[in-house]
Amino acid sequence: MEFDPWTLWVIIGLVGLFSAGATFFAWALGGREPCLAQWGFGTLALAVGIAGLLLRDFLPSPYFGLLPNAVLLAGYSLQWVALRSVAGRRSQPWRLIAAPAAWCVLVMVPPFAGSMHDRLVLFAALVAALTFAAAREIWRASIPEPALRRGLLAMSGSLVVLNLVRLVAVLLTPREQVLTIVSADAAIYGVIGMGLIVLASFLLVLLVREQTMRELREEAARDELTGLANRRGFLARARAICAQGGALALLMLDLDHLKAINDRHGHAAGDRVLALFGEILRQSGPAGAVAGRLGGEEFAVLLPGADEALAHATAERLRQAFREASTRIAHEGGVPAFLATVSIGVATRAIAPAGEGQREEGQMEGNEDTQGQAILERLCAEADAALYRAKQAGRDRVELCQAVA
Repeated sequence: MEFDPWTLWVIIGLVGLFSAGATFFAWALGGREPCLAQWGFGTLALAVGIAGLLLRDFLPSPYFGLLPNAVLLAGYSLQWVALRSVAGRRSQPWRLIAAPAAWCVLVMVPPFAGSMHDRLVLFAALVAALTFAAAREIWRASIPEPALRRGLLAMSGSLVVLNLVRLVAVLLTPREQVLTIVSADAAIYGVIGMGLIVLASFLLVLLVREQTMRELREEAARDELTGLANRRGFLARARAICAQGGALALLMLDLDHLKAINDRHGHAAGDRVLALFGEILRQSGPAGAVAGRLGGEEFAVLLPGADEALAHATAERLRQAFREASTRIAHEGGVPAFLATVSIGVATRAIAPAGEGQREEGQMEGNEDTQGQAILERLCAEADAALYRAKQAGRDRVELCQAVA
């Protein structure tokens, strides 16, 4: 079956143009992520470069005919920068202009100035280097969605292989043979390359969407004032930890007389006290601890692997750190420094792993959820009872509730 390479290249350019437009649309709707805009501009540059190559016979000077190649290289550079953004890495301007500038300079000097073959080798080598650099960014990136990471690696890796094959093919072509973009072989490379870029565009949009959804879920599970997990976020994480079993300790914490602070000094002062306590829990809690604000002045901290002695020491450290820091809050509106304290109840348990003895019955996941919820409820009840005793005993103290496993 015969086909017209020139017509096929027109189709390739139009596909790139439409793909760029779709990427820009996703960028406008999806929070204006920089990587989408960079990838969209890169794909647009590829479409413009292809159009320039097809029309270069109509340009006034042979040197102008070399500019479409520079535009193509700029497109690959932009896509490299886009994948650096996905990896969370910033890019200096030189990454955008290095390959196009190298092309514009080198094609003016021997041997490239006098040899179409050498210019094609140079161009293919630069494209292969840029696609390799882009694939390397995905390899180094920490992408939480494994399927999308594998897909982007497959697309970017395939582009590297395609361009390496293209480079080898050009190197093996006899120097006396005239090479041109408007050929069947070149069109096949163009179809495969643009197809891979379109698929990569789709995966990139999906990746940005998943990242946005994950950020929204995290935002919904975080308390804005303290920066800790809110009630929903804390309970979800705590249930999962409790289901794993082992030694567990739960601290229930309640700021003393917060209502009186609000009434006497204003809600702004009370909010600063709450924010300070959130900072204390984030900075002074042990590694692996899960802290959250349950509502109002009530907080909780779950300590996986902690026994009674460690839990008590942690609670005392938090209580003392908050007591000392509260007098140093810089209040506004002439509010004087005042002492804020916290009462803490501690409960500990040693739990067998969820689902033990039932792994062959296919019920492990349901058992983990049920047992994790039950363990957390018992810990909460016991820590609440200890907290009540701490408040009854004068507040600003730690009380233990020794539970029997």
